[in-house]
Amino acid sequence: TASAEIRRDLWPLYHPDALARGPLVQTDLARSLEMIRDGGPDAFYRGPLGRRLVAAATAAGSPLSVEDLAAHRSEWMEPLMLPFGGGVAASFPPPTQGMSALALLGLADGFDLAALEEADYIHVLVEAIKLAFADRDRHLTDPAAMTVMPTELPAPERLARLRGRIGRRRAMAPEAA
Repeated sequence: TASAEIRRDLWPLYHPDALARGPLVQTDLARSLEMIRDGGPDAFYRGPLGRRLVAAATAAGSPLSVEDLAAHRSEWMEPLMLPFGGGVAASFPPPTQGMSALALLGLADGFDLAALEEADYIHVLVEAIKLAFADRDRHLTDPAAMTVMPTELPAPERLARLRGRIGRRRAMAPEAA
């Protein structure tokens, strides 16, 4: 089962007890990143690393093929950005869910999270997640078909209005967000 595989493969690496023993060292990942550094995109999309990735994906039941990787073409996209924590948070635009991550940051940023009791802290974040995911469910699609500009959704003024819907003593129904 998936949960048994997670326990077997991931718990030894990411379980809090394992992390308490010291830094997480991922030598295979480091070697993969070095291959990409040294060989560029071809090392990933057309080289041995890509072939290993396809073999692992195939073993897991994926239809991914080496031809799929070789045919991939990346496009440059302007990131979505949001002022945050004295700097700027950036994420990928649609069709990714980056706008949801930025919305969550922007919604939560209006609260003094460090001063909240644990229950209030969790409540505020859950309510912010409901609002961010409601936007995602309502608006996120192929960028060519979106009826709202992706930059409008995490706009600070809009997030401030949405933040006003978060009450510390009441929960919104998910579908009402």
